[in-house]
Amino acid sequence: MTWLSLIAAILVIVVAIVIFIMQSNRKKQKNFERLKEELRESKQEKETVDKVSQAAVSVAEIEPEAPAPLEEKETTAAAEVALSPDIAEPQAEIEEKVSEAVEAKPKRKIKQYDKFNNARAVEQLGLSQDEADMFIKELIQQIDDELPKLEAAIDNEDFEQIDDISHMIKGSSSSLGSGGVADVLSDMNEYSKEGRDIEIIRDYLYNLKYYFNELKTQFA
Repeated sequence: MTWLSLIAAILVIVVAIVIFIMQSNRKKQKNFERLKEELRESKQEKETVDKVSQAAVSVAEIEPEAPAPLEEKETTAAAEVALSPDIAEPQAEIEEKVSEAVEAKPKRKIKQYDKFNNARAVEQLGLSQDEADMFIKELIQQIDDELPKLEAAIDNEDFEQIDDISHMIKGSSSSLGSGGVADVLSDMNEYSKEGRDIEIIRDYLYNLKYYFNELKTQFA
Protein backbone atom coordinates (compact mmCIF):
# COMPACT_ATOMS: atom_id res chain seq x y z
CA MET A 1 0.00 0.00 0.00
CA THR A 2 2.86 2.36 0.80
CA TRP A 3 4.36 1.95 -2.67
CA LEU A 4 0.96 2.44 -4.30
CA SER A 5 0.39 5.59 -2.28
CA LEU A 6 3.84 6.91 -3.24
CA ILE A 7 3.25 6.20 -6.93
CA ALA A 8 -0.17 7.85 -6.76
CA ALA A 9 1.33 10.93 -5.11
CA ILE A 10 4.04 11.13 -7.78
CA LEU A 11 1.42 10.86 -10.52
CA VAL A 12 -0.61 13.68 -8.92
CA ILE A 13 2.50 15.89 -8.78
CA VAL A 14 3.40 15.12 -12.42
CA VAL A 15 -0.15 15.89 -13.58
CA ALA A 16 -0.13 19.16 -11.60
CA ILE A 17 3.19 20.17 -13.20
CA VAL A 18 1.90 19.37 -16.70
CA ILE A 19 -1.29 21.38 -16.08
CA PHE A 20 0.76 24.32 -14.76
CA ILE A 21 3.05 24.29 -17.83
CA MET A 22 0.06 24.13 -20.20
CA GLN A 23 -1.65 27.05 -18.44
CA SER A 24 1.60 29.06 -18.50
CA ASN A 25 2.03 28.44 -22.24
CA ARG A 26 -1.58 29.40 -22.91
CA LYS A 27 -1.11 32.62 -20.92
CA LYS A 28 2.09 33.43 -22.81
CA GLN A 29 0.40 32.77 -26.17
CA LYS A 30 -2.57 34.93 -25.14
CA ASN A 31 -0.27 37.84 -24.20
CA PHE A 32 1.65 37.42 -27.44
CA GLU A 33 -1.57 37.54 -29.49
CA ARG A 34 -2.80 40.57 -27.51
CA LEU A 35 0.38 42.50 -28.25
CA LYS A 36 0.12 41.62 -31.95
CA GLU A 37 -3.49 42.84 -31.90
CA GLU A 38 -2.44 46.15 -30.29
CA LEU A 39 0.17 46.70 -32.99
CA ARG A 40 -2.37 45.78 -35.67
CA GLU A 41 -4.86 48.30 -34.25
CA SER A 42 -2.08 50.88 -34.12
CA LYS A 43 -1.40 50.28 -37.84
CA GLN A 44 -5.13 50.62 -38.61
CA GLU A 45 -5.18 53.90 -36.70
CA LYS A 46 -2.17 55.02 -38.74
CA GLU A 47 -4.02 54.22 -41.98
CA THR A 48 -6.99 56.29 -40.77
CA VAL A 49 -4.74 59.25 -40.01
CA ASP A 50 -3.15 58.90 -43.46
CA LYS A 51 -6.57 58.94 -45.16
CA VAL A 52 -7.58 62.10 -43.26
CA SER A 53 -4.29 63.76 -44.26
CA GLN A 54 -4.79 62.80 -47.92
CA ALA A 55 -8.34 64.16 -47.87
CA ALA A 56 -7.07 67.45 -46.48
CA VAL A 57 -4.43 67.63 -49.22
CA SER A 58 -7.09 66.95 -51.88
CA VAL A 59 -9.26 69.82 -50.59
CA ALA A 60 -6.25 72.11 -50.56
CA GLU A 61 -5.48 71.22 -54.18
CA ILE A 62 -9.02 72.16 -55.24
CA GLU A 63 -8.80 75.65 -53.76
CA PRO A 64 -7.27 78.16 -56.19
CA GLU A 65 -3.86 79.41 -55.23
CA ALA A 66 -3.23 83.11 -54.88
CA PRO A 67 -1.22 84.51 -57.77
CA ALA A 68 2.47 84.71 -57.01
CA PRO A 69 3.86 88.24 -56.77
CA LEU A 70 5.78 89.45 -59.79
CA GLU A 71 9.50 88.99 -59.38
CA GLU A 72 11.23 92.29 -59.11
CA LYS A 73 14.41 92.39 -61.10
CA GLU A 74 16.98 94.82 -59.87
CA THR A 75 18.43 96.99 -62.59
CA THR A 76 22.14 97.67 -62.88
CA ALA A 77 21.61 101.26 -61.78
CA ALA A 78 19.58 100.20 -58.76
CA ALA A 79 22.28 97.69 -57.84
CA GLU A 80 24.91 100.40 -57.97
CA VAL A 81 22.80 102.58 -55.67
CA ALA A 82 22.32 99.69 -53.24
CA LEU A 83 26.07 99.17 -53.11
CA SER A 84 26.87 102.85 -52.79
CA PRO A 85 29.00 103.40 -49.67
CA ASP A 86 27.08 106.61 -48.91
CA ILE A 87 23.81 104.77 -48.18
CA ALA A 88 25.06 101.27 -47.40
CA GLU A 89 24.10 99.97 -43.95
CA PRO A 90 27.07 100.09 -41.57
CA GLN A 91 28.71 96.71 -41.03
CA ALA A 92 28.26 96.99 -37.25
CA GLU A 93 24.47 97.31 -37.62
CA ILE A 94 24.33 94.29 -39.93
CA GLU A 95 26.32 92.18 -37.45
CA GLU A 96 24.06 93.35 -34.64
CA LYS A 97 20.94 92.28 -36.53
CA VAL A 98 22.46 88.87 -37.30
CA SER A 99 23.36 88.45 -33.64
CA GLU A 100 19.81 89.37 -32.56
CA ALA A 101 18.34 86.85 -35.02
CA VAL A 102 20.56 84.09 -33.65
CA GLU A 103 19.65 84.92 -30.07
CA ALA A 104 15.95 85.00 -30.92
CA LYS A 105 16.07 81.41 -32.20
CA PRO A 106 14.89 79.03 -29.44
CA LYS A 107 17.62 76.86 -27.94
CA ARG A 108 16.60 73.21 -27.64
CA LYS A 109 17.71 71.15 -24.67
CA ILE A 110 17.82 67.41 -24.16
CA LYS A 111 15.61 66.40 -21.24
CA GLN A 112 16.82 63.57 -19.08
CA TYR A 113 14.85 60.35 -19.54
CA ASP A 114 15.83 56.85 -18.49
CA LYS A 115 17.17 54.57 -21.20
CA PHE A 116 14.45 52.60 -22.99
CA ASN A 117 13.87 49.21 -21.39
CA ASN A 118 11.61 46.52 -22.87
CA ALA A 119 11.51 44.40 -19.71
CA ARG A 120 7.77 45.20 -19.53
CA ALA A 121 7.12 43.09 -22.63
CA VAL A 122 9.13 40.24 -21.14
CA GLU A 123 7.75 40.31 -17.59
CA GLN A 124 4.15 41.47 -18.00
CA LEU A 125 3.35 39.93 -21.38
CA GLY A 126 5.31 36.73 -20.85
CA LEU A 127 7.40 37.12 -24.01
CA SER A 128 10.91 35.85 -24.46
CA GLN A 129 13.68 38.46 -24.88
CA ASP A 130 13.98 37.58 -28.57
CA GLU A 131 10.23 38.05 -29.08
CA ALA A 132 10.27 41.38 -27.24
CA ASP A 133 13.23 42.56 -29.33
CA MET A 134 11.41 41.54 -32.51
CA PHE A 135 8.54 43.87 -31.61
CA ILE A 136 11.05 46.69 -30.99
CA LYS A 137 12.14 46.36 -34.64
CA GLU A 138 8.52 46.93 -35.68
CA LEU A 139 8.25 49.90 -33.33
CA ILE A 140 11.36 51.48 -34.87
CA GLN A 141 9.88 51.10 -38.34
CA GLN A 142 6.58 52.61 -37.21
CA ILE A 143 8.24 55.68 -35.66
CA ASP A 144 10.41 56.06 -38.76
CA ASP A 145 7.25 56.16 -40.90
CA GLU A 146 5.36 58.59 -38.66
CA LEU A 147 8.12 61.12 -37.87
CA PRO A 148 7.81 63.04 -41.19
CA LYS A 149 4.03 63.30 -40.71
CA LEU A 150 4.48 64.48 -37.15
CA GLU A 151 6.98 67.13 -38.28
CA ALA A 152 4.57 68.33 -40.98
CA ALA A 153 1.74 68.57 -38.45
CA ILE A 154 3.97 70.63 -36.14
CA ASP A 155 5.02 72.94 -38.99
CA ASN A 156 1.33 73.49 -39.78
CA GLU A 157 0.49 73.84 -36.07
CA ASP A 158 -2.17 71.18 -36.55
CA PHE A 159 -2.62 70.17 -32.91
CA GLU A 160 -5.29 67.58 -33.70
CA GLN A 161 -2.89 65.73 -36.00
CA ILE A 162 -0.08 66.11 -33.46
CA ASP A 163 -2.31 64.53 -30.82
CA ASP A 164 -3.42 61.67 -33.12
CA ILE A 165 0.07 60.72 -34.33
CA SER A 166 1.80 61.03 -30.95
CA HIS A 167 -1.01 59.05 -29.31
CA MET A 168 -0.66 56.24 -31.84
CA ILE A 169 3.09 55.72 -31.50
CA LYS A 170 2.97 56.37 -27.75
CA GLY A 171 0.61 53.39 -27.39
CA SER A 172 2.95 51.09 -29.28
CA SER A 173 6.08 52.16 -27.40
CA SER A 174 4.43 52.09 -23.94
CA SER A 175 3.09 48.56 -24.56
CA LEU A 176 6.63 47.33 -25.12
CA GLY A 177 8.60 49.19 -22.48
CA SER A 178 9.40 52.37 -20.61
CA GLY A 179 11.98 55.15 -20.66
CA GLY A 180 13.43 56.88 -23.73
CA VAL A 181 10.98 57.31 -26.64
CA ALA A 182 8.09 55.87 -24.59
CA ASP A 183 8.41 58.59 -21.93
CA VAL A 184 9.02 61.39 -24.45
CA LEU A 185 5.93 60.42 -26.45
CA SER A 186 3.85 60.08 -23.30
CA ASP A 187 4.76 63.63 -22.20
CA MET A 188 4.35 65.01 -25.72
CA ASN A 189 0.92 63.47 -26.20
CA GLU A 190 -0.23 64.62 -22.77
CA TYR A 191 0.78 68.20 -23.56
CA SER A 192 -0.73 68.20 -27.06
CA LYS A 193 -4.22 67.52 -25.65
CA GLU A 194 -4.42 70.96 -24.02
CA GLY A 195 -1.18 72.89 -24.62
CA ARG A 196 -0.89 75.23 -27.59
CA ASP A 197 2.68 76.52 -27.36
CA ILE A 198 4.22 75.22 -30.58
CA GLU A 199 7.77 75.80 -29.29
CA ILE A 200 7.15 73.38 -26.42
CA ILE A 201 5.93 70.84 -28.98
CA ARG A 202 9.11 71.43 -31.00
CA ASP A 203 11.15 70.74 -27.85
CA TYR A 204 9.40 67.39 -27.50
CA LEU A 205 10.09 66.63 -31.18
CA TYR A 206 13.77 67.50 -30.69
CA ASN A 207 13.94 65.08 -27.74
CA LEU A 208 11.96 62.43 -29.60
CA LYS A 209 14.51 62.44 -32.44
CA TYR A 210 17.40 62.24 -29.96
CA TYR A 211 15.97 59.28 -28.03
CA PHE A 212 14.76 57.60 -31.23
CA ASN A 213 18.35 57.56 -32.53
CA GLU A 214 19.40 56.16 -29.18
CA LEU A 215 16.76 53.42 -29.50
CA LYS A 216 17.96 52.46 -32.99
CA THR A 217 21.54 52.25 -31.74
CA GLN A 218 20.46 50.22 -28.70
CA PHE A 219 18.59 47.61 -30.78
CA ALA A 220 20.72 47.71 -33.92
